[in-house]
Amino acid sequence: MSKDENKLILLLKLGMASYLFSRGMLYLTFDSPLRALLWSESIVSPFVNFWGMTWQDYANVSDYLARILEKTVGLYFIFAAGLCFYMKAGAVSLWQKRVFHVLAYFTALHILLKYLALDQEIPIMLEYVLQGFSPLLFLAFLHKKTAGEATGEFYLSHYKISATRLLISACFIGHGLYAAGWPYQSVKFVRMLSGTFFIDFELAAAIVQGIGIIDIMLGIIVFIKAFEQVSLIHMAFWGFVTAGSRIVSQVIVPNDWSHWHLWSLETSVRLIHGVLPLFLFLYLRNQQEEKESFDFIPCLKQSFKILPSFIAKTAVLILTFSLGVKLFYAPQSIELNDEYVLNEPPAMGMISVNSSGESYCDETFSEQDFPVRLKSASKVDLDAASLKFLSESKQELLTQLKRKIILDFQGSAYANEKFDEAKILGFAKNVQVIYGEFGRVDFRAEVPWRSDGAIAGSLSQKLGAL
Repeated sequence: MSKDENKLILLLKLGMASYLFSRGMLYLTFDSPLRALLWSESIVSPFVNFWGMTWQDYANVSDYLARILEKTVGLYFIFAAGLCFYMKAGAVSLWQKRVFHVLAYFTALHILLKYLALDQEIPIMLEYVLQGFSPLLFLAFLHKKTAGEATGEFYLSHYKISATRLLISACFIGHGLYAAGWPYQSVKFVRMLSGTFFIDFELAAAIVQGIGIIDIMLGIIVFIKAFEQVSLIHMAFWGFVTAGSRIVSQVIVPNDWSHWHLWSLETSVRLIHGVLPLFLFLYLRNQQEEKESFDFIPCLKQSFKILPSFIAKTAVLILTFSLGVKLFYAPQSIELNDEYVLNEPPAMGMISVNSSGESYCDETFSEQDFPVRLKSASKVDLDAASLKFLSESKQELLTQLKRKIILDFQGSAYANEKFDEAKILGFAKNVQVIYGEFGRVDFRAEVPWRSDGAIAGSLSQKLGAL
C-alpha cells in the first residue's frame, strides 16, 4: 500500500475514532437511550419476576444499574476509538474484529432505542443508521479482497461501495425529512441557523426547509452515475457544516465557553457524516485516474477545479434550494392598528411562581381541550429567554407529547376501546411539560389506564442528545 493510500486510510481512522470517542464520552456524561430499555416494564418485568423481585424493588436499584451499564459502554467505545489507530488494512486480527462486532451491536441497539424513544419516527432511524453501521463499514474497508491483494492496492468491492452509498443516502434523507418538516421541523436546526447568522426565526425555518430539500435530493441523486461524485462532495461539505454548526452557534458566536467541551463532543460525534462521504468521494476519484500511482493531494486539488459540469450540477442544487426558500418563506406584512393590538393573544404567556418557588406558565403549550402547564424543574428558573426558546419549540414538543400519550394508551389493556385521538388526549389530566438543566424537557401526565396512574418521560434534550 502506497504512502498516499495510507493517508486515505488515516482519514477513515480519524473519522471513526472521533465518532467512537465522542459517543463514549457522551455515554459517560449524560443519560443514554439504554435507560429506556432498562425502564421498560413490558420488557424487563418478566426478568424481574424471575428473580423474585417486585417492580418497585427493581425501580429502586435500576438507576444504579443504568449508570453502571452506561459507564461500561462508554469506556468500551473509548477503548475502540484508540484501537482504530492500531488496526492495519488487510491485517485485522480476529480479536480486533470481535471488538468491533460487539461495538456494532451497541451502535445498532442505540439506533433502535432512539427510534423507540421518539415514538417510532422513521427519520431518526434513517439519520442515525450511518453511525450505527459505521463499525461494520470500518471493518469492511480494512479487510482487503483478492483483487487488491494481487496488486497491493487498497481495494473496495462493488458491494462495499454500494452499501456505503446506501447508508450515506439514508442518513441525509433522514436529516432532510426533519429539516423539511416531516413529521415536524426540528427547532434545533432552525435555532442554530438563526443564532449564527442573526436572522429572524421564520426566515431561518424557511432556509432550513430548503436545506432539507437539498439533503433529500442528494440522497437520491447519489445513485445516479453522472451525479454520484458531485453529490458525495456536497454531502461531505454539508456533513462537516452541520457538525460544526453545534459549536459555532452555541459557543463561538455567543462567546459562551461555559459548556464548550460538551458542544465539542456534540460536534465531533457527527464528523463521521462528513468523513465517510469524503472518503468514498476520494476513493472513487482515484478509481477514475488513469495513473498507475495514486497522488492524494493532486487528486484532492483536481476534485475542486472549477469545471463546467461541476458548476452546472452545483447550480441545480442551488436552484432547488432557492426554490425551497421561495416556497416556504412568504412573509406577509401586517398593518398594526388598535383593533389588532387589542385582540392580539399573548405570544408566550405570563410566568407565575407557585408556593414552592417554581416558575410556571399555562399559556405556552395549552390548546383548546388540551391544557398543558409548562413548569421549571428544581434549581432552574423559567425566564423570558427560556419561554421564547420553548415557544419556538411548541410544534415539535407538542407533537411528541401527544404521540407519547396516544401510543401509551394503545399499548395498554384498553387499546381495544374505540376512542379517537382527541378523546384519548382528553383522558390525560394535569399534563406538565418540565423544563430542566441544559435545556432538557421532560413531561408528566395523569392517565387512567396505567396502574400507577401516571406517565412520564423525556421530550427533548439540548445537550448530550445521545
